[in-house]
Amino acid sequence: MTISFQRLSKAFVFLSLAYVIINLFIIAFMDRSASFRLAADGGSWFIPAQSLLHSGSLSSPDYPGLEIYRSPGVAVFFAGLMYLAGGESVSAIVAGQICALYVTAVLFRATVKDWFPRYADLGMALILFNPSLLAMAYFTQSETLATLTAMIALFFLLRYTKGKTSWPVVLALGLSLGVTCLIRTNPIYLVYLLPVVLPIVGLIEQHDVSWRLAVAKGTLATCVAVAVMVPWAINVYEMTGHIGLSILISPRAEYEYVYDQLTILEAAHSNISTHDAKIALDQGTREAFVQSFGTRWNGLSETERFVLLKDHTLKSMLGYPLRDWTTALGLSMAQFYFGGGAGAWHNLFGTFAGGMVQSFSETPKADVLAFLRSVILKAPLGALALSAMCFAFIAVVRTALIFGFVELCRRRLWGLLLILSGTSLYFGLSTLFQGQARYRASIEPELMLMAVAGFALIWEGLRKSRSQAVPH
Repeated sequence: MTISFQRLSKAFVFLSLAYVIINLFIIAFMDRSASFRLAADGGSWFIPAQSLLHSGSLSSPDYPGLEIYRSPGVAVFFAGLMYLAGGESVSAIVAGQICALYVTAVLFRATVKDWFPRYADLGMALILFNPSLLAMAYFTQSETLATLTAMIALFFLLRYTKGKTSWPVVLALGLSLGVTCLIRTNPIYLVYLLPVVLPIVGLIEQHDVSWRLAVAKGTLATCVAVAVMVPWAINVYEMTGHIGLSILISPRAEYEYVYDQLTILEAAHSNISTHDAKIALDQGTREAFVQSFGTRWNGLSETERFVLLKDHTLKSMLGYPLRDWTTALGLSMAQFYFGGGAGAWHNLFGTFAGGMVQSFSETPKADVLAFLRSVILKAPLGALALSAMCFAFIAVVRTALIFGFVELCRRRLWGLLLILSGTSLYFGLSTLFQGQARYRASIEPELMLMAVAGFALIWEGLRKSRSQAVPH
């Protein structure tokens, strides 16, 4: 991809300047301490970066095991930014992430230009001024970097879909997807699907490539991605005895993950808050299970205990009726795809900071109206205005997305539709019952590209209506 600065549109220049001005405004009025203090799991990303900056190692004597609690990509990125700044600096991380979001938007613009050339600048705007993505750039979290590397992978995957099936494109796809897994592990199963996806895309788009060669190219991309991940996976295995990219694949982490899912199921089943559901489970079925072992429980190793607790939790989950599963999953998907990310803006400007999370945990899980009433009654006017901004953006782009689905079908862009809808659905389902707006960051480009298709359909329809209305 080459960019000719002589051919840059006026809209591109305007959007770039607007992005700078808006960020200067945010920096001038934000709560500077919030970037780390109120970041979601911020310490788990920042502390290994501190250790890497000062000692050249991700490990910290004050936090044993934290260096493999997460995959290493974010810590390396943060440490590099702080090294360039000359020392520990959250501001350097924020500045780097603001730049990373801009690069993401430029890459997205190039991708939109391949499919909907007249709407490339609109696509760029939908990334630059996406409330959820913009707010997350100001926190020491993984989402901004993960969105950039996932965008790079999407760029090459859609280049392949468009018919650019050269070996360099395939190698770049595998490399970028492997790097993305070293930032957040969510896409790891997509890596193994490439030998299937590339031939299917080739068949749909009628590429001048045999299915055997497409399988070979998909396999190569998978091998490249795995090769990127293997050194770190070996390190994790040597430290834990478990195969994976972080300690989150340990029995304890697996148990905590499924127990959180059980808590949400119980909240949906009993129509109570997740806070009350956890208390009920801790003092009820979990305690009864532990007590059933009597004195034998004390003789078990920690690993054995968590394996047993995980198995018990899974059996408990299977005991809930299908209605509770669909309720919990439906609420999760609603949060994932339609959450506006307003809580990050509240934290950033110090208005109603943490209030959304508190209201959500204290109101019945299945009672959305109770949650909204709680927020409206407790939140100050400024926080409500920020929430309205985020919700308005989501309402507009999701409406456009529906039209976009129709437009992709109308144009018979089946390969593009498969990639966009498939990855969007994969990431949504990977959260199970814990869908949140920030978990959506990596697939915002997919969702925004479908929205661009919708805006194209709407605009072309309006233009056609106007031309028909003008008398000749």
